[in-house]
Amino acid sequence: MRHKNAAQKGVLHRDISSGNILITGNQDRGKRGVLIDFDNACNLNNYNSAPDDPSTGTRAFMSSEILTKSEMKLLGNIQMGASSAPVAAKPIVGHLPVHDLEAFFWVLVYFCISREGPARRRAELSQEPSADTKPLVRHFTGLFAAESDLFLSDKKQNVWNSDAVAQKSIMHNVSRRTAPLIPLIAKMYRLLKHAYTTRLFDNLHDAIIEAFDEAEVELSNLPADEDPILLKHIASLREAEEERRRRKDMSGQGDIQSPSNKAMPTASASTFWTALPQLPQPHDSPSRPSKRVKTG
Repeated sequence: MRHKNAAQKGVLHRDISSGNILITGNQDRGKRGVLIDFDNACNLNNYNSAPDDPSTGTRAFMSSEILTKSEMKLLGNIQMGASSAPVAAKPIVGHLPVHDLEAFFWVLVYFCISREGPARRRAELSQEPSADTKPLVRHFTGLFAAESDLFLSDKKQNVWNSDAVAQKSIMHNVSRRTAPLIPLIAKMYRLLKHAYTTRLFDNLHDAIIEAFDEAEVELSNLPADEDPILLKHIASLREAEEERRRRKDMSGQGDIQSPSNKAMPTASASTFWTALPQLPQPHDSPSRPSKRVKTG
């Protein structure tokens, strides 16, 4: 919400990251989260970027377009492993609002893969990889900590090019505790993919805010008698919330923590993915977070 308000006033943040989004604990709409650190912000009304300007932001959450300074040419929903003719990339100049919105997507994905609860890093990512966990570590590293900007960009562009790659790289690696957010991830994915494919970015802020609102309603209206695991999960969340409130009362101030994860009925990632309504197809379809860096 604050990002939209700032953009409407001509201010673009340009460094959306896990460290710049704070959860306040305030339940009033518009006050539940705070976007901080506008050090890299620009005024869109007089923003004149040159092609050789360094990219700004936190590398792990940067758009492929910012990493390569070239426009993504999506090839439609290509199959994994399929080869395709190269498409000439059109250079881009400057950081666009859609790049910040994509960064919000990657922050959400980052937490859903790397956390197994509030402030609890996923054990599989903190240990020496086993045969079972190597795919998880490989996908997570490719999405957020690839060795070069080129590899990082390629991994992200492959996600946008193929639903199958997105499923294998993201949906299949979301932790069990954060699985209730898979529908939100999938909806954001389709919104952003459609926007990049058509290069039409109007109303994207509103669509993404609406996706979050719908997810919140879906989670809060969840019937609590679906299955025993779900009931246990809901009980643990309520206990954690009560403990947070007690700490807040004792300290006299709110605490900052990772976004809480409410529960929803269990289902496979592919079920969530395929059950989403398809967005209109364009008539002419072209085809551990790192510290802030400037790439060039």
